[in-house]
Amino acid sequence: MAPKRQLSQEGDQLQNKRRHFFPNISGTSRYRNLEELAPMLEPVIRNWVKEEVGSAIDRVYLNAESERRSLCLRFESRLPTTIFTGNKIGTSPVKISLYEPSCDKIVASGPYSKMKVGVVVVQGGFDGEECTAKEFDSNVVQSRQGKRPLLNGEAIVALKDGVGYIHNLSFTDNSRWDRTGTFRLGLRVHSSSSSGSGSGEASVREGVSNAFKVKDQRGESYQKHHPPQLNDQVWRLERIGKNGACHKQLTKLGISNVGDLLRSLAMNPVSVRNALGKISNKKWEIIVRHAAECVLDDKKYIYMNAQGIGTSLMFNSIYSLIGVAFDGRTYIPMHSLPAYQRKAVEELKQRAFENLSSWLICEADLNMLPQTLGQGEVEMEMNTHHPTLENVSFEMGDASQMEGFNVTFNN
Repeated sequence: MAPKRQLSQEGDQLQNKRRHFFPNISGTSRYRNLEELAPMLEPVIRNWVKEEVGSAIDRVYLNAESERRSLCLRFESRLPTTIFTGNKIGTSPVKISLYEPSCDKIVASGPYSKMKVGVVVVQGGFDGEECTAKEFDSNVVQSRQGKRPLLNGEAIVALKDGVGYIHNLSFTDNSRWDRTGTFRLGLRVHSSSSSGSGSGEASVREGVSNAFKVKDQRGESYQKHHPPQLNDQVWRLERIGKNGACHKQLTKLGISNVGDLLRSLAMNPVSVRNALGKISNKKWEIIVRHAAECVLDDKKYIYMNAQGIGTSLMFNSIYSLIGVAFDGRTYIPMHSLPAYQRKAVEELKQRAFENLSSWLICEADLNMLPQTLGQGEVEMEMNTHHPTLENVSFEMGDASQMEGFNVTFNN
């Protein structure tokens, strides 16, 4: 649509020129006949003809180029939002493909399906939508003066059945000096490709990736993790600087990793908040929200009241209460309890936190217990502070629906 608008605007400009330059040949004109006008009209008419012919040629060229550029290169893989210099682009090979947009299918046969594709760096603000080859080339980023080429490794990918993979490619410089502070990767037909010579080269539209930041490798050791893991050092969380004030205060509380922080928050969030001093509420919320994104394991804990008789509680690996059994066997989720029972359970939970050494550790077998738990057994283990309990096994239902979650003791 852009070329049409452009041609329309040119036509309007041409009409304005005509009105401006065409003299008034009415009875009030100072020109008495056309012979006197001819010398002045001749250059004007020549310009009109030249502009009209040029516009017609442009229309034909744009229509022909649109028809020829009938295939397009695409990134099938989304690149990370942050890439460090010297590291491979992506944690796994980046998939690229050659598509026929009219039917949205990969070109799996023919000469184009096995052509070579060049990988280049383009400006972060250039999305490549409906661009011409000239526009694409004008947005290719070259390395800074005195620096190595921006990309290091295999920047030429050979397609097979219309599909290729970027395996070994890394950046040598950061993206801070780009106007947007980001880069993108671009794909175009490699000049030595057998199908990319002559008029055939214009038949494949270039491809552009999502935008991303490139940072110096020395900053990776301070990188925050999204999502964090239970055993990640606590300074991997947002707004906690390595060896900063918050990090030191948490260390004094015995909180060294993300799991420690989450368990402390489950038991006594107020004490943790107070220990961090005068940090803003916004900063505290960011820390807690990032920690809550943590990927949990399948470990469970059981707290039994009155030596295993009566009510027992089940906690997950970060000490969040996930179920209660009033008969010691069938666990019910907290949200299913009436208000009066929740109050009693809350009091028992606080008692459980005061007696961590009496908890039973439930080590789940990840192969037997996927995210939706089927019927299986989980063996109970005791730490060195727990009394010995022999031949203990659990029969579990669906972990997301705690009803029917049974525990069986075989003595």
